[in-house]
Amino acid sequence: MFDRNHFFVLALMALFFIGPVAATTHQLRWGTAVNDRFIYSVTEQGNKIETTTGNATMIIGGLDSLPQDISSYYDVPTATIKIESEIFDTELLLETLTDLISPVLIGSLVVPVGDFDFLTQLCLDFQTETVYSISINNNANEWIISGHGTFEDGITLEQSASATISKDTGVFKTLTYSSTTTQGSSTTTLTLTFTLLEYIPAPDYTLFIIIGAAIVGVVVVIIFILKRR
Repeated sequence: MFDRNHFFVLALMALFFIGPVAATTHQLRWGTAVNDRFIYSVTEQGNKIETTTGNATMIIGGLDSLPQDISSYYDVPTATIKIESEIFDTELLLETLTDLISPVLIGSLVVPVGDFDFLTQLCLDFQTETVYSISINNNANEWIISGHGTFEDGITLEQSASATISKDTGVFKTLTYSSTTTQGSSTTTLTLTFTLLEYIPAPDYTLFIIIGAAIVGVVVVIIFILKRR
């Protein structure tokens, strides 16, 4: 995988390209929930590594609260994710997603749903402040965001990523990332692709709670009747 020494440099660089827009109300809401699971087929390939294909599960670990007023894309709440896989190094795969790929897509791996026009406008406003070139296709069922950028810092790093986001869950259904790192005469390439295989919602215990409460209520009534005899 990509040299992890570059992760944090890129993440820090992304923090310095944030610009404000006027505060605006919205209709955003979360379309996913904590402990929702998304199972992906993942392929990793590059000119200096063996091609690896296997499954990885992304789990929603937490969701930030949604403020009514949002003044920039930087204020859009984010999700905490966890990764499980028997094939890939889960720690490194998580770092790749959150520290390397996410900044190219200005954080759009898991987004709130319900107001993609507003989200699109925030992205377009934000684009003038970031080093990444961003394009968005906001169609009826999907929100597709792509990003591209090149960095020069002793090495030349060219990155591109594209994610197709479900308008139902706000989670990416497909994700493609590629990078080319050039240092002197050495060039290293990396390509990662994610394809959603299965979405497993977190268990809803509401019905069990209602049934449990009903049973308790029945038991209380029976005890009351028996005591009056």
